[in-house]
Amino acid sequence: MPNQNGINDHNGEKAVTIAAGYDAVDRRQAFPQLYALLDKAAEDGRHLKILNIGAGAGHDDIKMAAAGHKVVAVEPSDLREIAICERSHPNIDYRDGMLPKLDSVKPDEKFDAVLLLAVWQYVDPAERVESLVRIAQTLEPNGKLVLAYPSPPSRVFQYEISPETLKADIDAANALLPKSQKLSISGEPVITPDPRGRKSLDGRELNFYSFTLETGHAQSLGSRDGRAKA
Repeated sequence: MPNQNGINDHNGEKAVTIAAGYDAVDRRQAFPQLYALLDKAAEDGRHLKILNIGAGAGHDDIKMAAAGHKVVAVEPSDLREIAICERSHPNIDYRDGMLPKLDSVKPDEKFDAVLLLAVWQYVDPAERVESLVRIAQTLEPNGKLVLAYPSPPSRVFQYEISPETLKADIDAANALLPKSQKLSISGEPVITPDPRGRKSLDGRELNFYSFTLETGHAQSLGSRDGRAKA
């Protein structure tokens, strides 16, 4: 599961401080792949069903919900209570839970998009393949996985990640998945400086790496009639 110390580092008074820090983040700058996906959905007149794993204090969820998307926001730390208090919306279903089991998401629940925004660095490397398999199982055909992580590690209790290790984990997960659920990276990763200008723990420049992955071969994403697919 995600590093328990990492979850605890987002509890109590630290949760309040972290949530306040998120308030200052330009979300488009931090997660360009996500907002490109949302812009395309708006252009096409589609509303999506979205699973946000490690949703934090709900900053992206409230924007997506206001745009008409249905969001299941999963967060294991005290940030979830802040989100419920400050960013409640009829289109958002806040739940407890974590990778790799993701027990709060039913086996038959399917999503047009899954988000892993600044979460992957907390997932134990030994459980990343199982986590990717579980995520792939939640995606609709032609669903999108938007994944972004900081590198080098920016906080204690984070694991080092590189594009090479991510690709190796994807290959290992695909070996366990049927053809219709296999994940593939779409295009090149987007690399952006940390939007808050922070350094890594060891003083190096901190960048965010953002990837979009796809699964399946359906021709459409989301519904055109203003309702997310069930």
